[in-house]
Amino acid sequence: MRLYPDYDKIIIGVSNYGPKILEYEEIKKIFNDVFKYLPKYKVISVKGSVTERTIFSSLFDINFSIIVTGNQNTFRVLKEIGVPVRLIERTDGVWNRGTHLREIARRENDKNKRKYKSLQT
Repeated sequence: MRLYPDYDKIIIGVSNYGPKILEYEEIKKIFNDVFKYLPKYKVISVKGSVTERTIFSSLFDINFSIIVTGNQNTFRVLKEIGVPVRLIERTDGVWNRGTHLREIARRENDKNKRKYKSLQT
């Protein structure tokens, strides 16, 4: 919401990189529900990861003037390759960061795999 007055249009890029907690269509629906009365927002799927440097072909298919991120690594990589980027302070709380949510999901998945293995032996 802090960005809303600063830009005419805001595109939220949802990366398909890494372990998924929700599918893209579910994430898009959540964002669209949250922002339904704020017409500046648009949600798109982005293939790859900025920090893994696998996103660049799909990134340049998007018409944008600047990328805004709260991720220090994303900011650093984009700045290194000359993409216009703005770093903003992230919202507090683990539930506002996809990286943390994916890590929790990965740990739970690993724990469930260990339980399953022990049941088989």
